Amino acid sequence: MAVHDSHSKALRAIQQEDLASAAEYWQQTLLRYQALDDWQGQGQARLGLAQAQHKLGQLEVAQATLKPLLAQVLFGDAIRAQAHLQLAMISLPDVGVAAMYLAESERLCAKPCALQWAQHNLAAKIAASKLDWPRVAMISGQLLATAPATERAEIAHAHRLQALALLRQQQAGAALPHIQAALELDRVLAKPAWLLEDYRLQLEIATVLRDEALQQESRQRLQSVCQAVRCDPDYPR
Repeated sequence: MAVHDSHSKALRAIQQEDLASAAEYWQQTLLRYQALDDWQGQGQARLGLAQAQHKLGQLEVAQATLKPLLAQVLFGDAIRAQAHLQLAMISLPDVGVAAMYLAESERLCAKPCALQWAQHNLAAKIAASKLDWPRVAMISGQLLATAPATERAEIAHAHRLQALALLRQQQAGAALPHIQAALELDRVLAKPAWLLEDYRLQLEIATVLRDEALQQESRQRLQSVCQAVRCDPDYPR
């Protein structure tokens, strides 16, 4: 009962963007799963704890939380694949290290792989870090053409990446529908951090298009979300 209680509280805290509480609850959950010799539970707790630490900007701490998962087969391939994926995300913008972790995540994940859409988006982000915009557009376009509708978060992410790739290739008009599709999904998903990314990109697109009405709307919406989550609308969170 105690481990289920702390696990539930950790998940709820993450959903509420209460990262400090989430990290505390995940730490409690990890110790309780260890006491029960539950390796699957320990793995889930480490993944959740590292996610909270990553969002808090504690990159080295998050890496230290994940690394015990990599070689220990008792955690299982699915948990280890997720750990490699999270380490790849943390490693950016070091594209070499990120690509190494991503390749191992893909190797470990059984087919069909539940992580494949997140893996595709990360591959696109790695390409974006290399400024390889045609590859970003290709990877995100393939995801949008093949991902099931249930993968709303990854579809939203792919729309954002596609919009960015098109904008960087001087195709602002084609980019606009993609960022608007991302916004529609991210409102439903209720993710303020993603909405901020969307509105910043929409503002950039509107500026290139010289659409003053859309620029004004984007700024107003960006400032409103930022006021709620206490961020600077002019800079990434």
